[in-house]
Amino acid sequence: TIDQAGYAFSLGADAVASAVSIGTGAAAKTVNLGSSNTTSTTNILSGSGAVNINAATGGNTPVNIASGSSTGNVVIGNATGFIGIGGAVNASYKMTVTGKVKSTGINETSDERLKKNFESIEGSLDKVLAMTGKYYDWRISEFPNLGLSEGRQIGVIAQEMEKILPEVVTTGEDGFKAVEYGHIVPVLIEAIKEQHAIINAQQSELTSIKGLLQQVDALKASVELLNEHIRTSQK
Repeated sequence: TIDQAGYAFSLGADAVASAVSIGTGAAAKTVNLGSSNTTSTTNILSGSGAVNINAATGGNTPVNIASGSSTGNVVIGNATGFIGIGGAVNASYKMTVTGKVKSTGINETSDERLKKNFESIEGSLDKVLAMTGKYYDWRISEFPNLGLSEGRQIGVIAQEMEKILPEVVTTGEDGFKAVEYGHIVPVLIEAIKEQHAIINAQQSELTSIKGLLQQVDALKASVELLNEHIRTSQK
């Protein structure tokens, strides 16, 4: 269908209501793009201008991307764009998820070849001792759009952690702070080492004290023998 002005067309649509409409009627429709067996490329709104793509914005409708039996690569966004799932994007983070995320594993890039300016983490034990773990509840009713979880929670307070370990705390463009929990682990590792060194030093001191006590006991025994010898000789 092409409108009389020639500015818009539709495929499988009941009415022409936008620049391009494909299968927009009320009845169930299937639209396949690039579904041949051969390799194909399908570009949708790939120009340089502002692009908005809405998919399954109606009721409880699933969206399947690269869900076939063959290997599929899906690229979302670009080097300068941001992604929001379940809510608005936050330009402080490449991807913002409003709600919980479940995964079978997350690997953080940590290759030595990508790093420089290495320094040891000093005073780790003091940092850990200054941290405070807390149970808490999210203020869900006051912030209904943040996807906060129901039930009792456990964690740390970002404002407190910022004073102790500012490297693990970020502040989003919305003003809310976040903690990168995984990056606390190196501090815990070094704190355990520091504590182990203290324990070893104390163990060494205890061993020395035990040796001194044994020498004192030996001296006491020698003195007792000497006193006994003196008493015997005086009879």
